[in-house]
Amino acid sequence: MFDGKLMALPTTEISSGPGILWLRKDWMDKCGLEEPKTMEDILNILEQFLVQDPGGNGEGKTVGLVIDPQIAGSSGGSYMPNNIFTLYGAFPKQWIDDGNGNAIYGSVQPEMKDALEQLANMYQKGLIDKQFVTRTGDDRKGLLNSGKSGAFFGNWWGAWEVADSMSLDKEARWEPYICPVGSDGKVTLFAGNPNSSYVVVRKGFEHPELIVKLANMQFDYSRYEEKDDEAYKELADYSELNAGGTILAMNIDYYDAFPRSSKKVVDALESGDTSPLNRHDMGTYVNSKKYLDSLANGEESTSPEWASYNSMTAASLAAVTLFTIVGHWNDYFSALVYITDTANYPLQTYIQQLNVDITEVTDPDKLEQLARISSRTLNSAKIVVSTIPLLMIYPFMQKYFVSGIVVGSVKE
Repeated sequence: MFDGKLMALPTTEISSGPGILWLRKDWMDKCGLEEPKTMEDILNILEQFLVQDPGGNGEGKTVGLVIDPQIAGSSGGSYMPNNIFTLYGAFPKQWIDDGNGNAIYGSVQPEMKDALEQLANMYQKGLIDKQFVTRTGDDRKGLLNSGKSGAFFGNWWGAWEVADSMSLDKEARWEPYICPVGSDGKVTLFAGNPNSSYVVVRKGFEHPELIVKLANMQFDYSRYEEKDDEAYKELADYSELNAGGTILAMNIDYYDAFPRSSKKVVDALESGDTSPLNRHDMGTYVNSKKYLDSLANGEESTSPEWASYNSMTAASLAAVTLFTIVGHWNDYFSALVYITDTANYPLQTYIQQLNVDITEVTDPDKLEQLARISSRTLNSAKIVVSTIPLLMIYPFMQKYFVSGIVVGSVKE
């Protein structure tokens, strides 16, 4: 307790970016398949993987789309086909706005029926792993890395899930695709919970300030400022001695931590100047540089080198950054939870509250004025105002989108 309030240090979640469908590109080439855009494209690719057996597993032994037993709901969850749900306007396990300022639970909305029906049809046809309910995490990675399956949904770090396949099969090539697109030509996604846990101390704890000091050392000094080398060495020694893992079993970082870190590494790879990199960035830089050097010399790269580089490139950085910006820009609900002073509300929250407040107007004079304004006029004005900043950013990043959503493998 502090000043009569129950206080805690929250875990902050970084952006997971858009959901990504990872596919065996070498299998697609053998089957003569183009990159997927629509749901029909995805279904055709999965079917051809089973029928043509490009992995040489034998009839009936190739496994369909690898998914998690939880199926969907976590924005940063690997093996979750969230993009299939959002294609139908369904948002499982998410609290969403019903359009009138009310929070409703996505898992029980009517749109879920169409999404579940699509997945049920895929399962019946074998396009989804028939044993997904009983698979462990190691089972799922084993299917992908051993060449039994060539498809899974993940995020920008998905390259690490299949890095071992490069060692087991020199022809293995994975590429990521942001799909399926809807009838409007767009891919819909949802952002995750901004925090997942809290760190607290017991009542009467003598030095509660130590939690903040430890967090500063573990996250701020080691990742960004690094102004105390001696303190960092103590932290590194703690980790190397395996004294219970990390000091604090949590993560604190910026929402756009991945674009920030990746941009620094990409800039260092282009310029050769590593001075802006901290210890947290250097591992990615070293592996990525080894990967690029191997390509230039016609040599084979290791799995970690391939995964480091293909989880972080300028093009995918631009794509994830834009998705992160859009998701953060459209978020009005977080401000309702964390900000008590309406004067500090961001634009999206203000616009949403404006819409709600108008429906509660009872003053006759104001009602007469509002009667002259149609809801279509008001909504159009809101759309124009809220999209101006994005329209200013998008033209400078759009050129990276094609390469940003398909990068992920060595090109022959």
